[in-house]
Amino acid sequence: MATFAYSIRLALVAPGEEGHLPAAQRGFETAQLHTRHWVLRQADGGADQVHGKGVVGNFPLLREGGWRDDKQRHSGRIGQGEWCEGVFVYQSLSGRGSSISFEGSIDFVPGSLEAPAGEEFAVAVPRFPLLVGADEYLF
Repeated sequence: MATFAYSIRLALVAPGEEGHLPAAQRGFETAQLHTRHWVLRQADGGADQVHGKGVVGNFPLLREGGWRDDKQRHSGRIGQGEWCEGVFVYQSLSGRGSSISFEGSIDFVPGSLEAPAGEEFAVAVPRFPLLVGADEYLF
């Protein structure tokens, strides 16, 4: 059984980048990660499903150019963190069974979890292979 490390990078598309929409056009200034759904496909055709809130206790609040490092506290409540510049990077390990690929979706709340500014929306995480001995990395 192999263990795979992977990372997923989250950011609002910034001005000048392909796919950018101004806040007025997309309908929100910020968006906060709420839940995630992962599918780890197995070599035998089976799949493990993972559903949950946040990612490893993190609930980043994305804005153009950065994110706020909100985390779940021991009480279960989500506390506001510090503002950070750049891209939020989620890193984890997978080592259950004989996973050969990873995919899923992440649900975001426009505005914030405390002050929603619209309907929750899903962002797809396209399938990517989990490789042993690969010569290149996918970011």
